[in-house]
Amino acid sequence: MAKPVTSTAKDKNRSFYPYYIAIVILSFVFYGNSLKNEYSMDDNLVTSTYESKHPTIEGGISAIPEIFTSHYVVNAKQSYAYRPITTSSFAIEYQLFGQNPFISHLINILLYALVILVLFKLLNAIWGEDKYFLTVLTCLIFLIHPIHSEVINNIKCRDEILSSLFGLLSLNYTLKAFDLKNNKLLMVAALFIILSMLSKPTGIIFIAVIPLTLYFFREISLKKIIPIAGALVAGYLIYKGSSKLLLDDPVSRVKFYFENPLYYMGFAERIPMFFYTIFYYVTLLFFPYPLRYYYGYDQVPIADWGNPIVYLMIVLLFGSMYIMIKRIKKKDIWAYGVWFFLLGIGGASNLLFPVVGIIAERFAFIASIGFSISIAFALYHFVFEKNAKFKQFTPLTNVVLAIITLVTATYSFQRNKVWKDDVSLYKHDIQYLEKSFKANTMLGQAYYNMALGITKKNLPLEAAMPYVDSCEFYLKNSLAIYKDYHITYNNLGALNYTYKGRIDTALYYFQKAVDIDSNYLEANFNLANLELWKFKTNQTVLMVFNQLNTSEAVSANDPIQTSNNFNQIVAVSELLERIRTPVYNIPVSAASGANSDTMFAKNIRELTLNVLGGAGLTPYFNQIEFDQKIISNFTQIVDSYNKGTLSYHLFDYVSYNICKNYYQKQNSTFISPEEICSIAKTNVNYYANVLEPRLYKCLSLDSSYYPPYNKLQEYYQLTKNFKKMIEFNEIASTVSKFNYHHEFYSNAAKASYQIGDSKGALKFMKLAVEDLDKNIKDIDSDNTTNQQELENKKKIRPQLVGQRISMITSIVSLAKDLGYVEDVEKYAQLLQSSK
Repeated sequence: MAKPVTSTAKDKNRSFYPYYIAIVILSFVFYGNSLKNEYSMDDNLVTSTYESKHPTIEGGISAIPEIFTSHYVVNAKQSYAYRPITTSSFAIEYQLFGQNPFISHLINILLYALVILVLFKLLNAIWGEDKYFLTVLTCLIFLIHPIHSEVINNIKCRDEILSSLFGLLSLNYTLKAFDLKNNKLLMVAALFIILSMLSKPTGIIFIAVIPLTLYFFREISLKKIIPIAGALVAGYLIYKGSSKLLLDDPVSRVKFYFENPLYYMGFAERIPMFFYTIFYYVTLLFFPYPLRYYYGYDQVPIADWGNPIVYLMIVLLFGSMYIMIKRIKKKDIWAYGVWFFLLGIGGASNLLFPVVGIIAERFAFIASIGFSISIAFALYHFVFEKNAKFKQFTPLTNVVLAIITLVTATYSFQRNKVWKDDVSLYKHDIQYLEKSFKANTMLGQAYYNMALGITKKNLPLEAAMPYVDSCEFYLKNSLAIYKDYHITYNNLGALNYTYKGRIDTALYYFQKAVDIDSNYLEANFNLANLELWKFKTNQTVLMVFNQLNTSEAVSANDPIQTSNNFNQIVAVSELLERIRTPVYNIPVSAASGANSDTMFAKNIRELTLNVLGGAGLTPYFNQIEFDQKIISNFTQIVDSYNKGTLSYHLFDYVSYNICKNYYQKQNSTFISPEEICSIAKTNVNYYANVLEPRLYKCLSLDSSYYPPYNKLQEYYQLTKNFKKMIEFNEIASTVSKFNYHHEFYSNAAKASYQIGDSKGALKFMKLAVEDLDKNIKDIDSDNTTNQQELENKKKIRPQLVGQRISMITSIVSLAKDLGYVEDVEKYAQLLQSSK
């Protein structure tokens, strides 16, 4: 039985500083090697990392007022949770140290040590310093428990540490107020409970833990409890009121089935899972192996009334509660620990509120205090207490505790190394997460990011393929577990399109993603992009074979299921589509290295052959005919370059040359030009009918999503629909979500010039220059300290200046043609001052 403690006065003959020092040292022994780790898991959601930018963190201390009116997780797709104290800690950290994972991990370790220091002082205050060794045992068990490795290593989990820290401080000051009969201290206790909940709402647990503690360890009365209850209720109301008053943005958080199927089940169906969840956490606390960064569907089975573990836990829980209630007047410390555990784990038990991931090690952080108290009391009562029943086993128990400490230290040390970064964590844990949909998906995505990293370094494609194959393997594994996640289909489509060149396979996956979620922006765009790809390949085929055949082609509403012979021709056209951009870039590259027209023509030839050789198309390219074409059309080539049309003519010629030669070598006896034209025309019509509406749907879903603008621009250029192009760019230039519109003005100017509207072209050119000036001025006045942004500015500014000079030059030339003397003088002066 716990005797009531009436004073928190310290025994002057005993110093606890050695224990305090030991707590700090042990915290670093267990987690010091995490200082070498990078950002991982969901760190990018809550702070600024190397790969992400949090909208408020980089504002530093000055952004704290905004943080209190913002959600915890904020990005283009999500906006949810309210934890301004935790976010403020990240902002202050960023102000002082910038993006620095070493500092972030150091702060988490120091906060962890601080939690245990506060816990040590608090437990001594709860049951008295005469039981200080019970305090030592409790804090040791809590400190060494490997289940805390997620909370320490995952920077995002600072919210758990801060919430626990402030909750314990609130309990501490409530006890002081009670013992010292000083109700003013209740204001401090209320402040800490507010800070706890503002760090993470799980701090609400302490509103129940505080009266529980007072009941077990103090003699309370209604008169004494009223002001305490009032302070706690006031703290809660202030927290709820501030979150409602200060938070304007609506919550945007989609909860998926694979995160927790219980989201889609009723209360009655969640009851058996409540008992199973408690069992899972108790098992993890007693046997924390293997630990996993994520659980979720289908790693954790959803228990129903047919699961025997449910009935086992019903017996154990209700049996324990019966004993605790029967002995409630005894106020046993072990019972206090059990109640503390149940209150701490209650919010994560999937009964009232299903939690993301079904099970998570971080959710057991506060509950593990109760677990540590109960286990420590059992050791203390039966072995270490003065008249303990098994006092003779004290030396053996000390040896066992030393071995457990060594084992858990080794395990935690290894676990910290696993948390080094995303890939290290995902690769290691997948052996224990074979049934987890999300774990397979996350590892697949990590491999995809690694492949992208190879691509960005301009290394050979072969270097990326092992990562690509691994990505495909794990993404397909995830679909075998759960087949209704649109993002996985989209990612598989992107992989097949980008790295494997499987256009039809990619189309299948993108279509599956859209079928699951018709408003999925990225999948709609990716599908439209491949429909544009199909449009262009069939248009190329049609262009080539129309020159070989003059018969009328038919049209239809659906793409034709074609013969293998036509598919072979389309395959060649798809290879041509892959080199479209490199071919478009050839004239500019050829001109930059030429000091004469002859050299320019020679460069055109060599660069074209290089591009075709890289694509494996040289066997079907008639180089002799190409050389003759260059010689016989030398003047026209130079003139076409000056007009800016050579890129298109060159690609059309290369396409004609290759498709014609391929057809003559492979297919001429199996399929006629007339049949080819008929099929290609049908497909051109089909893809033209579906891709444009889909791109406009993307813009309706998010007008600030840039890629659809780019593809619509390309589509209108290909179809020479310049009036539509002008109309589209005018609308785009009014979208306020874009900071700058000079690209749209420039496109509208080019389209106006194509239809002979010189005045319209001049108007859009002037608007483009004004907007370019604004863009350059904003860059020059930006005082950001973000290194990545500074690098981007160094790259972008010269490009913008070059575009501005080119645009002003065009204005001067066009104004002269129109006879606008004032414009000629104004922009000629502007041009002179720009050089």
